[in-house]
Amino acid sequence: MSYQLQEDINTQGILQAEILPGASERLDELKDDFTQVYHILSDVKREILTQIPKWAVQYVQECTIVPRLGFLIVVALNPETGEGAFNGTGLADDEWHQVVKDEQRAYYKNRTMVELDDMYGDLTEEIADEEVEVIVELAGAVSEHEDALIRALELLGELDSLLALAFAAEKYNWAPPKMTSENIIDIEGGRHPLQELLVPSFIPNDCILRGGCASENGNEIDFVGVRDEPKEPSALVLTGPNNSGKSIYMKQVALIIYLAHIGSYVPVTRATIGVTDRIFTRVATRETAMDDESAFMTDLKQAAFSINFATRRSLILADEFGKGTTMEAGAAVFTAYLHHFLELDADRPRMLVSTHFHDVFNRGFLKPEEGVAYAHMEVRLNPEAEEREEHITYLYRLVHGRAEHSLGLMCAAINHIEDDVLKRAGDILGMLERDEDIEAVFASPSHEDIEALKAAELVARRFLATDIPLGGRDTSSGVCSIRDILRGFLSYKEDGGDVGDVDSE
Repeated sequence: MSYQLQEDINTQGILQAEILPGASERLDELKDDFTQVYHILSDVKREILTQIPKWAVQYVQECTIVPRLGFLIVVALNPETGEGAFNGTGLADDEWHQVVKDEQRAYYKNRTMVELDDMYGDLTEEIADEEVEVIVELAGAVSEHEDALIRALELLGELDSLLALAFAAEKYNWAPPKMTSENIIDIEGGRHPLQELLVPSFIPNDCILRGGCASENGNEIDFVGVRDEPKEPSALVLTGPNNSGKSIYMKQVALIIYLAHIGSYVPVTRATIGVTDRIFTRVATRETAMDDESAFMTDLKQAAFSINFATRRSLILADEFGKGTTMEAGAAVFTAYLHHFLELDADRPRMLVSTHFHDVFNRGFLKPEEGVAYAHMEVRLNPEAEEREEHITYLYRLVHGRAEHSLGLMCAAINHIEDDVLKRAGDILGMLERDEDIEAVFASPSHEDIEALKAAELVARRFLATDIPLGGRDTSSGVCSIRDILRGFLSYKEDGGDVGDVDSE
């Protein structure tokens, strides 16, 4: 049996199938009858209009077919009664029966409609039933070849994916990676495959990491020694301002490695990719009401998973791990997490991590000889610029070395945080950097508070030194100082009266 189906989008935006002519002889006959009936309904209406009173002609709108109800005459409602404006009254040889009505119209059957029902039946229902039969028969025919069709779909899907990757490689200037058994990642001119499509100019960056080089039986056969500034570190720590491109850089490295392992060209100038068994990420925590865990708890679980299952062939991405708790605890967890992998020596994985915990480096928790290289995304500062947005310019270029500051206040300024909030934050940051006792500092008034108190005291003293005439504006009756008046309010009445007792005045 030959099946012909066509997919269309209906008015509600839902994909639906239409059975085309030739799929079922019976269905074609029913659809032909339906088309023919619709053509004759206009003639039937004209005939009915000649049989009813002239005043009722304006209320008969059409003759139609309604599923399950058959052929019907459509009559407008009388707005006063809510019933059909004409119901066949006055026709001696015909009787109209109301079948149903809606908010605007009433539907009637008369002798002619009944004859059409007998002649054609319920065409809409018959067509629907026949279409179901065709679809069921088609489904049965398809199920007989289910395995072959599923396999064909899988192959077509794979082919579609390969073609998409090939077109992307040609269109976006991707290059073939060199795959190697050496445990190394060496990327020159790497780009993020999606981010570069969203910006006018994308800045490519390099990446080189070497993991542990243990043999298959666990014996160490080669390992790059860790020195003050290792040439090929196993871990690269990124620092620097927010929004400078650290997360994008980390993600692009992971995406390049993933694309290389599925046989695709990659967005690089050149790349040598060592075989990678897993990519572990602690990048973005998505909070949801469906999850009763805190963001920090989720981060810890992701970190624990990488600790338990990472091998020397793995790549680990940890973006600002430890930020969900106190600064001290977060820095400690971050340092211990990184140190755990570095202590694996020949079994250490390759790592890309970012952090704003500068105390980790300032206090020597991590040292260069531990196989860690430092880098940051370059920015240019212009704090004297008139526009806040020009205070910092992001260059998105990876530069070797550690950034000393995260420039959080400057990032807050260009994102339109209020000046008084920024000033307060700057004061607190300065005290933290000078290792001052913040609690003691805030327990005493600030210089601005002291000056304000002095100004208020001066105003109060001037007010108390003012004299008020006893006779209104006329000073001939004498004057009374405000100080004396207030002293009277604050003193107890000598004869036992209470302060504020009106009768004691």
